[in-house]
Amino acid sequence: MEFGEKLFQLRKEKGLSQEALAEQLKTSRQAVSKWENGQGYPEMEKLLCIGSSFNVSMDYLLKKESERGPEEEQGYYVSRELAEAHLTYVHSMGHSLAVSLSLFLLGLVPYFLFKGSPEILAVMIAGFAAAGVIFFIKAMTTKGAENYEIISSRELIFDPGFKTEITDRFESVRTRLVSFLMLGVVLAGMGFVTLLLEENDVTNGALSAYYPVITTLSAAGVFILTRVIAAFTAYDLLIHSEKHSQKRKEKSEKKLRKKWKEWI
Repeated sequence: MEFGEKLFQLRKEKGLSQEALAEQLKTSRQAVSKWENGQGYPEMEKLLCIGSSFNVSMDYLLKKESERGPEEEQGYYVSRELAEAHLTYVHSMGHSLAVSLSLFLLGLVPYFLFKGSPEILAVMIAGFAAAGVIFFIKAMTTKGAENYEIISSRELIFDPGFKTEITDRFESVRTRLVSFLMLGVVLAGMGFVTLLLEENDVTNGALSAYYPVITTLSAAGVFILTRVIAAFTAYDLLIHSEKHSQKRKEKSEKKLRKKWKEWI
Protein backbone atom coordinates (compact mmCIF):
# COMPACT_ATOMS: atom_id res chain seq x y z
CA MET A 1 0.00 0.00 0.00
CA GLU A 2 1.37 3.40 -1.03
CA PHE A 3 1.74 6.37 1.32
CA GLY A 4 -1.25 8.17 -0.23
CA GLU A 5 -3.52 5.16 0.29
CA LYS A 6 -2.38 4.81 3.90
CA LEU A 7 -2.98 8.50 4.57
CA PHE A 8 -6.45 8.29 3.03
CA GLN A 9 -7.30 5.22 5.13
CA LEU A 10 -6.01 6.77 8.35
CA ARG A 11 -7.90 10.00 7.71
CA LYS A 12 -11.16 8.13 7.08
CA GLU A 13 -10.70 5.96 10.18
CA LYS A 14 -10.32 9.08 12.26
CA GLY A 15 -13.35 10.70 10.64
CA LEU A 16 -11.47 13.73 9.35
CA SER A 17 -12.09 15.68 6.16
CA GLN A 18 -9.17 16.82 4.03
CA GLU A 19 -9.82 20.35 5.28
CA ALA A 20 -9.71 19.27 8.93
CA LEU A 21 -6.46 17.32 8.44
CA ALA A 22 -4.92 20.23 6.54
CA GLU A 23 -5.80 22.55 9.43
CA GLN A 24 -4.13 20.19 11.92
CA LEU A 25 -0.99 20.02 9.77
CA LYS A 26 -1.05 23.77 9.04
CA THR A 27 -1.15 23.21 5.30
CA SER A 28 -3.72 23.42 2.50
CA ARG A 29 -6.45 20.98 1.51
CA GLN A 30 -4.90 20.84 -1.98
CA ALA A 31 -1.64 19.59 -0.46
CA VAL A 32 -3.43 16.80 1.43
CA SER A 33 -5.31 15.89 -1.75
CA LYS A 34 -2.05 15.64 -3.72
CA TRP A 35 -0.45 13.41 -1.08
CA GLU A 36 -3.43 11.07 -1.08
CA ASN A 37 -3.40 10.92 -4.88
CA GLY A 38 0.28 9.95 -4.92
CA GLN A 39 1.46 13.27 -6.36
CA GLY A 40 4.13 13.88 -3.74
CA TYR A 41 5.16 13.50 -0.12
CA PRO A 42 4.92 15.95 2.78
CA GLU A 43 8.09 17.34 4.31
CA MET A 44 9.61 15.54 7.31
CA GLU A 45 8.02 17.90 9.84
CA LYS A 46 4.57 17.18 8.39
CA LEU A 47 5.30 13.43 8.30
CA LEU A 48 6.14 13.49 12.00
CA CYS A 49 2.89 15.35 12.70
CA ILE A 50 0.94 12.77 10.67
CA GLY A 51 2.58 9.90 12.55
CA SER A 52 1.81 11.56 15.88
CA SER A 53 -1.79 12.41 14.96
CA PHE A 54 -2.62 8.90 13.79
CA ASN A 55 -0.36 7.05 16.24
CA VAL A 56 1.61 5.25 13.51
CA SER A 57 5.34 4.89 12.83
CA MET A 58 7.36 6.40 9.98
CA ASP A 59 8.10 2.87 8.78
CA TYR A 60 4.41 2.20 8.40
CA LEU A 61 3.84 5.45 6.51
CA LEU A 62 6.78 5.19 4.12
CA LYS A 63 7.36 1.47 3.49
CA LYS A 64 4.99 -0.40 1.18
CA GLU A 65 5.40 -3.71 3.00
CA SER A 66 5.25 -2.23 6.50
CA GLU A 67 2.29 -3.10 8.73
CA ARG A 68 0.99 -1.42 11.85
CA GLY A 69 2.70 -2.63 14.98
CA PRO A 70 0.90 -3.78 18.15
CA GLU A 71 1.08 -0.32 19.65
CA GLU A 72 -0.68 1.04 16.56
CA GLU A 73 -3.43 -1.57 16.71
CA GLN A 74 -4.29 -1.05 20.34
CA GLY A 75 -7.34 1.01 19.52
CA TYR A 76 -9.15 3.45 17.29
CA TYR A 77 -8.54 7.08 18.15
CA VAL A 78 -11.72 9.06 18.74
CA SER A 79 -11.35 12.80 18.85
CA ARG A 80 -13.76 15.07 20.70
CA GLU A 81 -15.30 16.08 17.37
CA LEU A 82 -15.81 12.47 16.27
CA ALA A 83 -17.35 11.51 19.62
CA GLU A 84 -19.79 14.42 19.42
CA ALA A 85 -20.60 13.49 15.81
CA HIS A 86 -21.28 9.91 16.96
CA LEU A 87 -23.68 11.08 19.69
CA THR A 88 -25.44 13.38 17.21
CA TYR A 89 -25.74 10.55 14.67
CA VAL A 90 -27.28 8.09 17.13
CA HIS A 91 -29.61 10.82 18.44
CA SER A 92 -30.84 11.65 14.91
CA MET A 93 -31.09 8.01 13.84
CA GLY A 94 -32.92 7.08 17.05
CA HIS A 95 -35.38 9.95 16.61
CA SER A 96 -36.26 8.94 13.03
CA LEU A 97 -36.57 5.27 13.99
CA ALA A 98 -38.77 6.16 16.97
CA VAL A 99 -41.10 8.22 14.76
CA SER A 100 -41.21 5.39 12.21
CA LEU A 101 -42.17 2.69 14.72
CA SER A 102 -44.74 4.95 16.37
CA LEU A 103 -46.37 5.73 13.03
CA PHE A 104 -46.63 2.04 12.17
CA LEU A 105 -48.36 1.44 15.50
CA LEU A 106 -50.61 4.49 15.12
CA GLY A 107 -51.77 2.99 11.84
CA LEU A 108 -54.01 0.74 13.96
CA VAL A 109 -55.98 3.70 15.32
CA PRO A 110 -57.97 4.33 12.09
CA TYR A 111 -58.89 0.62 12.09
CA PHE A 112 -60.65 1.07 15.43
CA LEU A 113 -62.27 4.40 14.50
CA PHE A 114 -63.36 3.87 10.89
CA LYS A 115 -64.30 0.21 10.58
CA GLY A 116 -67.52 1.17 8.85
CA SER A 117 -65.81 3.43 6.28
CA PRO A 118 -63.43 1.26 4.23
CA GLU A 119 -62.39 4.10 1.90
CA ILE A 120 -61.35 6.42 4.77
CA LEU A 121 -59.77 3.48 6.59
CA ALA A 122 -57.64 2.47 3.58
CA VAL A 123 -56.44 6.03 2.94
CA MET A 124 -55.51 6.67 6.57
CA ILE A 125 -53.72 3.35 7.08
CA ALA A 126 -51.81 3.86 3.82
CA GLY A 127 -50.86 7.37 4.97
CA PHE A 128 -49.49 6.17 8.31
CA ALA A 129 -47.64 3.29 6.62
CA ALA A 130 -46.08 5.58 3.98
CA ALA A 131 -44.98 8.10 6.61
CA GLY A 132 -43.52 5.27 8.69
CA VAL A 133 -41.55 3.96 5.73
CA ILE A 134 -40.20 7.45 4.96
CA PHE A 135 -38.93 7.93 8.51
CA PHE A 136 -37.52 4.39 8.57
CA ILE A 137 -35.52 5.09 5.40
CA LYS A 138 -34.38 8.38 6.93
CA ALA A 139 -33.19 6.51 10.02
CA MET A 140 -31.26 3.97 7.95
CA THR A 141 -29.61 6.66 5.80
CA THR A 142 -28.66 9.11 8.56
CA LYS A 143 -25.24 10.58 7.87
CA GLY A 144 -22.54 9.13 10.11
CA ALA A 145 -23.23 5.39 9.82
CA GLU A 146 -19.64 4.64 8.78
CA ASN A 147 -18.25 6.12 12.00
CA TYR A 148 -20.88 4.24 14.02
CA GLU A 149 -19.73 0.93 12.50
CA ILE A 150 -16.12 1.63 13.46
CA ILE A 151 -16.94 2.89 16.96
CA SER A 152 -19.21 -0.09 17.66
CA SER A 153 -16.56 -2.65 16.64
CA ARG A 154 -13.22 -1.25 17.85
CA GLU A 155 -11.59 -0.57 21.19
CA LEU A 156 -11.34 3.19 21.45
CA ILE A 157 -8.62 5.63 22.46
CA PHE A 158 -9.51 9.13 23.68
CA ASP A 159 -7.64 12.30 24.48
CA PRO A 160 -6.56 12.45 28.15
CA GLY A 161 -9.53 13.18 30.39
CA PHE A 162 -12.10 13.05 27.61
CA LYS A 163 -13.47 9.60 28.51
CA THR A 164 -14.03 10.84 32.07
CA GLU A 165 -15.86 13.85 30.66
CA ILE A 166 -18.13 11.62 28.55
CA THR A 167 -18.76 9.32 31.54
CA ASP A 168 -19.64 12.29 33.78
CA ARG A 169 -21.99 13.63 31.12
CA PHE A 170 -23.75 10.27 30.92
CA GLU A 171 -24.04 10.02 34.71
CA SER A 172 -25.62 13.47 34.80
CA VAL A 173 -28.49 12.33 32.53
CA ARG A 174 -28.69 8.68 33.58
CA THR A 175 -31.42 9.14 36.21
CA ARG A 176 -33.60 11.05 33.77
CA LEU A 177 -33.05 8.41 31.06
CA VAL A 178 -34.00 5.61 33.47
CA SER A 179 -37.18 7.50 34.42
CA PHE A 180 -38.14 7.87 30.77
CA LEU A 181 -37.28 4.21 30.20
CA MET A 182 -39.72 3.15 32.92
CA LEU A 183 -42.39 5.47 31.51
CA GLY A 184 -41.86 4.01 28.04
CA VAL A 185 -42.16 0.45 29.33
CA VAL A 186 -45.42 1.27 31.13
CA LEU A 187 -46.99 3.00 28.14
CA ALA A 188 -45.81 0.46 25.56
CA GLY A 189 -46.89 -2.39 27.84
CA MET A 190 -50.45 -1.11 28.04
CA GLY A 191 -51.26 -2.42 24.58
CA PHE A 192 -49.77 -5.84 25.33
CA VAL A 193 -51.64 -6.13 28.65
CA THR A 194 -54.90 -5.05 27.02
CA LEU A 195 -54.47 -7.65 24.26
CA LEU A 196 -53.67 -10.32 26.84
CA LEU A 197 -56.78 -9.50 28.90
CA GLU A 198 -59.00 -9.51 25.82
CA GLU A 199 -57.56 -12.78 24.53
CA ASN A 200 -58.34 -14.47 27.86
CA ASP A 201 -61.86 -12.96 28.05
CA VAL A 202 -61.01 -11.26 31.33
CA THR A 203 -62.59 -7.92 30.43
CA ASN A 204 -65.40 -9.29 28.22
CA GLY A 205 -64.79 -6.56 25.63
CA ALA A 206 -65.10 -3.71 28.15
CA LEU A 207 -61.81 -2.18 26.95
CA SER A 208 -62.61 -2.25 23.23
CA ALA A 209 -63.96 1.32 23.30
CA TYR A 210 -60.60 2.52 24.60
CA TYR A 211 -58.47 0.79 21.93
CA PRO A 212 -57.64 4.04 20.04
CA VAL A 213 -56.43 5.76 23.24
CA ILE A 214 -54.54 2.67 24.44
CA THR A 215 -52.88 2.27 21.01
CA THR A 216 -51.88 5.96 20.98
CA LEU A 217 -50.36 5.66 24.45
CA SER A 218 -48.53 2.49 23.38
CA ALA A 219 -47.15 4.33 20.34
CA ALA A 220 -45.93 7.09 22.65
CA GLY A 221 -44.28 4.43 24.82
CA VAL A 222 -42.54 2.89 21.80
CA PHE A 223 -41.32 6.36 20.78
CA ILE A 224 -39.89 7.04 24.25
CA LEU A 225 -38.33 3.58 24.54
CA THR A 226 -36.61 3.85 21.16
CA ARG A 227 -35.19 7.29 21.96
CA VAL A 228 -33.94 6.22 25.39
CA ILE A 229 -32.38 2.98 24.11
CA ALA A 230 -30.60 4.98 21.39
CA ALA A 231 -29.21 7.39 24.01
CA PHE A 232 -28.01 4.53 26.22
CA THR A 233 -26.42 2.83 23.20
CA ALA A 234 -24.62 5.98 22.06
CA TYR A 235 -22.96 6.54 25.43
CA ASP A 236 -22.36 2.83 26.10
CA LEU A 237 -20.40 2.36 22.86
CA LEU A 238 -18.04 5.17 23.86
CA ILE A 239 -17.68 4.35 27.56
CA HIS A 240 -17.50 0.55 27.32
CA SER A 241 -15.77 0.13 23.97
CA GLU A 242 -13.55 -2.67 25.33
CA LYS A 243 -16.62 -4.79 26.14
CA HIS A 244 -18.16 -4.32 22.70
CA SER A 245 -14.84 -4.94 20.93
CA GLN A 246 -14.40 -8.19 22.85
CA LYS A 247 -17.94 -9.31 22.02
CA ARG A 248 -17.36 -8.65 18.32
CA LYS A 249 -14.10 -10.59 18.48
CA GLU A 250 -15.74 -13.56 20.22
CA LYS A 251 -18.58 -13.53 17.70
CA SER A 252 -16.09 -13.49 14.84
CA GLU A 253 -14.11 -16.34 16.33
CA LYS A 254 -17.30 -18.34 16.83
CA LYS A 255 -18.24 -17.90 13.16
CA LEU A 256 -14.72 -18.87 12.11
CA ARG A 257 -14.82 -22.05 14.23
CA LYS A 258 -18.20 -22.93 12.73
CA LYS A 259 -16.89 -22.49 9.18
CA TRP A 260 -13.79 -24.52 10.04
CA LYS A 261 -15.96 -27.41 11.24
CA GLU A 262 -17.92 -27.24 7.99
CA TRP A 263 -14.71 -27.34 5.94
CA ILE A 264 -13.29 -30.37 7.74
